[in-house]
Amino acid sequence: MGSSDESDGAPQNRGKPLSRVVRVQAPVDRGKVERRGRFGSSLVLAAGFAALIALGTLCLMLPAATKPGNTTTLIDALFTATSAVCVTGLVVVDTGDHWSTFGQVVILILFQLGGFGFMASSILLFLLLGQRIRLRQRVLMREALNISGLGDIVRITRNIAIWTLTLEAIGVLALSLYFTQRWEPGHAFWMGLFHGVSAFNNAGFDLMGGFGSLTGFRREGFFLLVIGILVVFGSTGYMAFEDMARARRWWRLRLETKLVLIVTGALWLIGGLAFFWRERSNPLTLAGEVWHVQLIDTFFHSIAARTAGFVSLPVANMTEDTTFLTMVLMFIGGAPASTAGGIKVTTFAVLAVTILTVMSGRTSASILQRRIPEQVVRRSLAIVSLASVLLIAVSWLLADFEAFSFISVLFEAASALGTVGMSYGITSQLHDASRLVLIFAMFVGRLGPLTLVLLLAQKSQRRFLDYPSETVRVG
Repeated sequence: MGSSDESDGAPQNRGKPLSRVVRVQAPVDRGKVERRGRFGSSLVLAAGFAALIALGTLCLMLPAATKPGNTTTLIDALFTATSAVCVTGLVVVDTGDHWSTFGQVVILILFQLGGFGFMASSILLFLLLGQRIRLRQRVLMREALNISGLGDIVRITRNIAIWTLTLEAIGVLALSLYFTQRWEPGHAFWMGLFHGVSAFNNAGFDLMGGFGSLTGFRREGFFLLVIGILVVFGSTGYMAFEDMARARRWWRLRLETKLVLIVTGALWLIGGLAFFWRERSNPLTLAGEVWHVQLIDTFFHSIAARTAGFVSLPVANMTEDTTFLTMVLMFIGGAPASTAGGIKVTTFAVLAVTILTVMSGRTSASILQRRIPEQVVRRSLAIVSLASVLLIAVSWLLADFEAFSFISVLFEAASALGTVGMSYGITSQLHDASRLVLIFAMFVGRLGPLTLVLLLAQKSQRRFLDYPSETVRVG
């Protein structure tokens, strides 16, 4: 390739100085580079969340974090910090009864940072300090938000921060005004701040005491409405609302936004009607309540069950079929790039479309006049399969360690992996081994099962041979 080579057929250049040097580089294996980048991103994200959990644990271990007369063990502090950073809401000690104001502030900061995302918070810090956002930070942020492209990362991060703080401020104001009916203004504002931020981040933490969550507010329609709206905005995510503001027409929306809106609305409606139908005659939950209170409670439960973790009805008193449906909603979760957990509504939609594609005999999965790429189908199947295996494993371990009913430990496992926070009422009674299992489940649920696999497989970066295909009978 060099022009100085005499065999290149260019004798007129002999003896003349070269005007430029042409450097020959070996071809780059883009697939290998992409794998390394993905593995590196997974490692940094996992390490970032782990570091935040460790810092939160140390803060909660301080004597100032606990109310007088209470003691905090290392496992209790680690469990609480993990639950807060992973925006889950499962607690082994009641947040309002056990922790001091300092401890509650630490928990609020942890689930705000955890809900916003470790990398998003880091990039905002870089912006505030006037630092340049380098390519590596952009790649990590793309991985954290699960989006394509690098050019708009900083703009999207800034807009997410503004959008988050604006909605939280509106929610905090509404809740603070509501709480002034019960407490003096200073305490009302603190209660509004804590529950508003917790609701938007789908964290599920509350300060009501007695492990009761929001059961004491089951007849308070305005309060549940504000909490429900914050949960919906947080679990839907900025990307969907940005697309709606940009498109302003249904046909111009991205396919992902359409799936988020359709599946979210369907799950909310089906869940609410099913809960209403089964619980309205249950004497332990809704029987005896007026019809509009029954509707508010059941539809609030349908919203909160998918990711928020707040409860206005005691879960342990629900019928078994309602409990099972709640677990299904927890497993599905909310939208991608949001504060929600679960496998995500888009993953569920792709799985459903794939099943229908196989049943109809078509060769490719398609919906709403759009074909879904094969790699997205494979990724969705992997996420659902891995999440199912993890749910079985965590449930089996809890059942082996504890003497509670299997449906109760299955519910706790689904809540932890889905980062929901609803509890069957047994979390505070679990042994340390079970608490460690749930800590692992919450951490994996926040990162995502597929991210965990990529992290564990980071050393396996060699290229594999393609072998001859051979059919296998299935089903």
